[in-house]
Amino acid sequence: MTGAGGRETPRALPLFLPSFWGAIMENPDIVVVILAVVLPVYPALWTIYQKIGQYDAVCADFERLKDEHRKNHYVEHQHGTRTHHDH
Repeated sequence: MTGAGGRETPRALPLFLPSFWGAIMENPDIVVVILAVVLPVYPALWTIYQKIGQYDAVCADFERLKDEHRKNHYVEHQHGTRTHHDH
């Protein structure tokens, strides 16, 4: 955003940011407490994130195989090939 004289004017920050950063600067113990809570839990969160990624990959493979099965099953019945369902 440009102001008077073509100078760049700073954008307004959300209201909570100045008070949040001011509180941290006045009391750095808050940072220590936040890190003490988050850092021990972080490896568990990373493991959960990786497991979710693996689960998504398995689901994608399952959907692909299911679609392939449906397509092949439909083609077999269109051409008159007998399957165990025809008995």
